[in-house]
Order: sequence, then structure tokens, then C-alpha cells
Amino acid sequence: MDFGTFTIETPVSWYQFKEDGMNSYVGGIAVDKTDTLYFDLGWYSNTLTETEIEVITKEMIEENLNDSADYTVIKNDNTIDSDKFRKQNVNWTIIDNKRA
Repeated sequence: MDFGTFTIETPVSWYQFKEDGMNSYVGGIAVDKTDTLYFDLGWYSNTLTETEIEVITKEMIEENLNDSADYTVIKNDNTIDSDKFRKQNVNWTIIDNKRA
């Protein structure tokens, strides 16, 4: 698929579409009838960063009497992997001296 500012290889069943953007180049790729990938390229586009997730066990709340509203609470576990609870994982690389 050729979007002008970038190209991407996709399965042949996917199709591209344009969206209206205020101050950036916006569009997307329809994967199927339920999944869609969107992009937003511009100076004021979302940085895609997610705040650090704090995962605690139920026992930690009971010990510290903390309010659990700001945490992801799990049953007691020997290893707490906060990546399992992220909504997204972002990986960066450098293409043409720009972060992508």
C-alpha cells in the first residue's frame, strides 16, 4: 500500500482509506469487517506513550491500607509482570533519522 509519505506491505485482503485530519495526515487500513488500523502523522499527533502501570497484590493493599483505584490489583503472585496489563506496547526504531 502506498500512502504517499510511507508504504507498507499488507495481506491483499486489507484495504486503505483516508480520514480528514485537522493538522496532520490521517488514514487507516481496514483489516476485515471488525479490525481497523489507524495512523495520524503530524507534529501534534499522539505520542503513543502509556503511563507506567502499577501492579500490586491484594495482600499489598491489606498491608498498606491503600486505595486501589490507582492500581491494577491481582491475586498473590510470585512475579508481577506489568507488561501483561498494558493496553498497548510501543516499540521504536529509527528510519531516515526519525523515530518511528
